[in-house]
Amino acid sequence: MLGNNERYIRQILCKEFGLKGQEALSMAKVLVIGAGGLACSLLQYLVSMGVGKIGIVDFDTVSVSNLPRQILYSAQDIGLNKAEVAKHKLISLNHNTDIEAFNLKVSNSNAYDLISNYSIIVDCTDNLESKYLINDICFLLKKPLVYASLSKYEGQVAVFNKLGDSGNISGNYRDLFPFENAKPILNCNDVGVLGVLPGIIGCIQASEVIKLISGVGDVLVNKILYYNMLKQSFKIFAYLSTKCASMPNSIEEFKNYNYSILKECSLDDDMIDKNILVELLEGNDNDFCLVDIREDYELPKVIHSKVLQISTEYLSNELPKLNVSKIILFCQKGQRSKIASSKVKLFINDSKAIYSLSGGVYSFPNNYLKY
Repeated sequence: MLGNNERYIRQILCKEFGLKGQEALSMAKVLVIGAGGLACSLLQYLVSMGVGKIGIVDFDTVSVSNLPRQILYSAQDIGLNKAEVAKHKLISLNHNTDIEAFNLKVSNSNAYDLISNYSIIVDCTDNLESKYLINDICFLLKKPLVYASLSKYEGQVAVFNKLGDSGNISGNYRDLFPFENAKPILNCNDVGVLGVLPGIIGCIQASEVIKLISGVGDVLVNKILYYNMLKQSFKIFAYLSTKCASMPNSIEEFKNYNYSILKECSLDDDMIDKNILVELLEGNDNDFCLVDIREDYELPKVIHSKVLQISTEYLSNELPKLNVSKIILFCQKGQRSKIASSKVKLFINDSKAIYSLSGGVYSFPNNYLKY
C-alpha cells in the first residue's frame, strides 16, 4: 500500500520521480546487511521515504564506542542486538514499512535464503569475508548490490551486479578487488573513523538505492565514488567488468566456497582461536597472560585475573617484564592485535611466545564480559 500521499508530497512533486517513483518505493524490498554506522543513516531515509519492505541483518550488539556514529542507538541499547533495536526504532518513523530483523551473521549456508526474498541488497559490513560472500551470491542471483566501505576520513560507494537492458550484468566487487589480491581491511575498530563520515556515505548509499528503485538518474554502475571528508572532495572512477575466474559458478559451489581464509589473508602471525582461549581460561595452566591493547573507553571489558591493559605504544617495553612464557594480545575484532603481535616479536626474545586472539574480545565467553 502506498499510504497517505500527503506524507510523501515533496518527493512526488519532483517531476522525474513523481507518483510512479513513490509507488515503486512502496513495492520495493531492500535487504541491508550490517546495522552499524552506514546503515543507521541509510535505514532512516529508506524507511522515512516509504520503501515497502526492509530486512536488517546483524548479529552484533550495541557498544558504547558505537554511539558517536551509529545514531539509531542510545546508551540504553548497549548490549542489545543491533538489528532488533534498529527495527524497534524504525517502526516509529513509518508504520507503512514492513521491517524484518535477522539476528544472525550472513554465511554460505543462509545467504541464498536471505537474499532471494529481496530485490536490492545493501552491503554495510566491515570485513572482507562478508563483502566477497555477499557480492558472489548477489552475482549468482542477479541482485543489484549497493556497496560501501569506510576508513578514518574516507569512504567509497559503488553499485554492483546490475542487470542491463540487454540482459548483461554489470561489474562486481571482484572486478575492483580481485580475490587473489585480497588484503586485510583495517576497519573502524582498527584505525578509527570520524563519527559524521558513516552518515555521509550511508546517505549516498541510500540515494543509489532510491535511484535503482525509481529509475531516476544514473547509478554508479561500473564506476566507484571516492569521498574524502578532509578535502571535501568527490572523485568517480570507471572500471572494466571482467568475469573473475575464481568466482563460484553455481549456488552449490557458493555454499562450499571457503571465504574464511580472508580472515588471515596475507598475515602470518601466530594466532589462537576461541576454543584454545576457553581451554586456557578454564584450565590449570597459569603460564600465560592476556593483554588488552584497546583504548580505555572500548567495551566490553574482560573480567579475568590474567588480563592486563597495555596500549600498543608501550608493548615493546612492558611485555618483556611479564613473568610468563605465553602472551596473548587481543583487541576489539582481532585486526589490531594481529598487526601488533607481528611488530612486537621484533623486540621480544624467544623465551616468550606472542599470540593474537582471532576474533578479538568477542571470542571470550559472555560470562567474562562486562558492558
